[in-house]
Amino acid sequence: MHRLVETADGQRIAARFDALAERPLYWIGHSLGGQILPLVPNKNEIHKAITVATGSGYWRENSPQIRPMAWWLWFVLTPPVLALCGYFPGKALRKVGDLPKGVMRQWRRWCLDPEYAVGAEGPAVRAAYAAVRAPVVSISFADDEMMSARNTESIHGFYSGARTAA
Repeated sequence: MHRLVETADGQRIAARFDALAERPLYWIGHSLGGQILPLVPNKNEIHKAITVATGSGYWRENSPQIRPMAWWLWFVLTPPVLALCGYFPGKALRKVGDLPKGVMRQWRRWCLDPEYAVGAEGPAVRAAYAAVRAPVVSISFADDEMMSARNTESIHGFYSGARTAA
């Protein structure tokens, strides 16, 4: 089977997927990569998901060393910077990198909600998480500087239709 695939520069190429269709498809996602699996088209074709250092991002549940910086980022820095600059100049601020205004607003909304993206985006996203049926294996680290064990447990709890293992 051939499908047209669009490359990053907009070129369309024919790609051959028939050989891949006979093999199991695995999803390996680090951080955001483990958070967005439910939002990916064709997620039902995935046989197993492995998340690495993936957590909810809710700022109150961040690791103790990050929590004060997260508070500063979300409540003090981001609102006026977005209003003044029209985007988030993260490179200049030495925070996360440059991001469009809408992306930073969405990320802020997620991080301020106790249920992260699921709570901030509503029932459709909650249903998308619950619809994942592939087993999910979570790899996390006790000394993770960003994600606490609670962040990790929280995001994986939304994968309610999948078997999960840590």
